Amino acid sequence: TLVELLVVMAVLAVLAGGLIVAINPADKIKQANDTKVQNDVSQIAAATAGFAANNGGGFPSASSDLVPGELTIYPPAPTATGYSAYVLTGLPGGCTAALKNCTSVTVTGNLTSSKYTGYTTWRYDSATAKACAWSGTACKP
Repeated sequence: TLVELLVVMAVLAVLAGGLIVAINPADKIKQANDTKVQNDVSQIAAATAGFAANNGGGFPSASSDLVPGELTIYPPAPTATGYSAYVLTGLPGGCTAALKNCTSVTVTGNLTSSKYTGYTTWRYDSATAKACAWSGTACKP
């Protein structure tokens, strides 16, 4: 009957609504953007290693040292809210690629998904050759 059909449709609507809440599509989009950040930071990290190999072990001091050369273009960060341009920092502070006195680099990008609550940055450190979700003081265990 029509009443039974309406009851079935109402039950299906409630189940569909619950499924959408459980999936959390907004956070899935953030997770996809976080994956882009991780891949881009890895690409930049590989370019810094190539730069060091071609420059007597000296790392770049800024992203502009990689383009053109090791990178055709510097990867853009996701355009969604919460993301900003990737930051490449030559270490120690004040080093320059021209003097070949940068002994390491860090490359960072923002993370926004709930998967990384408390760890808002994806960070690569050439001194350890590792990338991780970074809280500002430590990697995510």
